[in-house]
Amino acid sequence: MIWSPLAGGRLFTEQEGPCKKAREVIEHIAEKHGVEPAVIDYAWIMYHPVGAMPLVGSSKLDRLDLAIRALDVKLEHYEWYQIYVASGQQVLR
Repeated sequence: MIWSPLAGGRLFTEQEGPCKKAREVIEHIAEKHGVEPAVIDYAWIMYHPVGAMPLVGSSKLDRLDLAIRALDVKLEHYEWYQIYVASGQQVLR
């Protein structure tokens, strides 16, 4: 289970470092899929090979809806890895 799947909001507000780099990639992928970036964040977590599930701690219906909509997003393997690498993880070969 993944607590604070949106990095406590830092993913959308930090102006430098791994959060900014990841956000830029996420925004590009979100545009391609026609969804909000938060939907891609949730889809990315659920795509993880360990079967991770995000815990949404919001009581705002619009935020809960974003998490639910992620169930319909089918990320490509390369998209998942683009976000992974942009978030500051090791470069994959």
